[in-house]
Formats: sequence, structure tokens, C-alpha cells
Amino acid sequence: MITRECACRHQVAAQLLLSPKILLSFNPYAPFKEGDEALAEVLRNLEETQGIMDQVLQNQLHENYDMLRSRREEISQAADSALLRRLDPRYIKQVAQYSISAQGLRQKVTASAMVARSTHLWQRAMQADNETVSVASDDAQSEESAEIELDGDIELDDTASALSVHTGGSDAVTV
Repeated sequence: MITRECACRHQVAAQLLLSPKILLSFNPYAPFKEGDEALAEVLRNLEETQGIMDQVLQNQLHENYDMLRSRREEISQAADSALLRRLDPRYIKQVAQYSISAQGLRQKVTASAMVARSTHLWQRAMQADNETVSVASDDAQSEESAEIELDGDIELDDTASALSVHTGGSDAVTV
């Protein structure tokens, strides 16, 4: 049974709900904006990590992006500018679900992009280390080759009839 006090509260609530000031301040498009910003960030991250993120994961996340973008277009086309449509709970729920899904996808893509970038940086660092070791190894091999060539020159000079030794001055000693 509805008491008089309860009926008054419902009447006040109904009046507040139908108040033009409250109706105008209610903006169901704010979640659209949040969802759109999240999707824009998702696309940016997908573009930036293309080639360094696991391709299967990249494709799955991109498919999720495309599905949400399509869903956004469907919701927008179904909505008309009538004020009552804005207050339709089903419409509000669709907009809210779009925004929540877009923000969830943004979190997944951001986390995956961070892992991919970190892995890529480690791979580049290891490659740089390997190149440094390779350069050092090449330098050592070059020094060994030079010593071998130098030894070969001396042996050739030893087999020659005379070996010249320079003693730092202008004098040369022939053996």
C-alpha cells in the first residue's frame, strides 16, 4: 500500500525528472565522447606497435577495435535527436556499454603495447650487445691477422739475404 509520504516523494522525483533544467543537463553523449577517445587511443597504439607486437594478438585486438567502431556507428544511426530517445533506458545502456567496452579495450591494448615495446627494446639491446661482441671479435681477429702478417714478413725477411733492423735513430743495422 502506498502511503501519502511515499506518494509525495515519487511526485517530487517525477517533477524533478521532468524539469527542463535537469533534462538539459543530462547528456548521454558524454559516454560516447569517452568511448571515442578510448578508441582513438586504441588505434594509435595499434599503429605504433604494428610489426613489434605478436601478430595474432595484434589481429585480435584490431578485430575488437573494428567491432566496437561498427557498434558505435549502429548506436549513432539508431539514435535520433528526440529528447525522449535520450532518456530511453535501452539507449542509455547501449551508450554506456559502448563506452565501457572501449575503455576496457584501451586497457588491454595499452598493456599489450607496453609488453611488446619492452620486449622489442630488450631484443634491440641484445642485438646491440651481440654486434658489440662481434665488432670486438672482428677487431681481435684483425689484430691476430696483422700479427700473423707481421710474423710472415719477418720470416720472409729472415729467408732473405739480409734483415734490416732499425734502432730508433737514423742508423740501420744489417744482419
